[in-house]
Amino acid sequence: MKAWAKHFMKTSNGFTIVELLIVLVVIGILAAILFIGYGAVQNNAHDKSVQSDLNQFADIMALYSIDNQTFPGSSMSSAIEGYNFKISIDSYAVAPVATYNLNYCYVDGSTDRYGLAAMSKSGKAFYLTDSSGGIKEYTDPWPADITGGDLCAAIDVAFDRSIRGYASNDSVTGPWRAWTGPAL
Repeated sequence: MKAWAKHFMKTSNGFTIVELLIVLVVIGILAAILFIGYGAVQNNAHDKSVQSDLNQFADIMALYSIDNQTFPGSSMSSAIEGYNFKISIDSYAVAPVATYNLNYCYVDGSTDRYGLAAMSKSGKAFYLTDSSGGIKEYTDPWPADITGGDLCAAIDVAFDRSIRGYASNDSVTGPWRAWTGPAL
């Protein structure tokens, strides 16, 4: 073995503490960037899933309207049973974030209007109505209680009734209603 190789092997004792700390800091920064990026991607996926469910619901309402020359009112839950509506349940905000979600809105005594509003796990809310021309983002604060119809009235002042697809305080039928489609 050459002399310079012996000298190198004797003086090389590994990494210094400063070098190890620099590596750990770089790894920490990269992990933070990945974590933040992953959360944004996941929230976007939840938003797209909820929007897709709203589009599917609009398609079902169009079919229902063709079959019945009207939209369902208070009988909506049983009216859409045969139309195979199934939501992406894991993408919706539930208690304690939202005590109710996926709200079907209608006008009492009328079957010529409908709306649907939902909040994604990301915290963003979306809605559509028979006349909205597609999905819109709901930017007002999500009302704490739906019993007064605040959410539906905020979507369209004519809406005065709603049917909840999710209600955290329902101990009779469970939080998710059968019309939302998930296996309960």
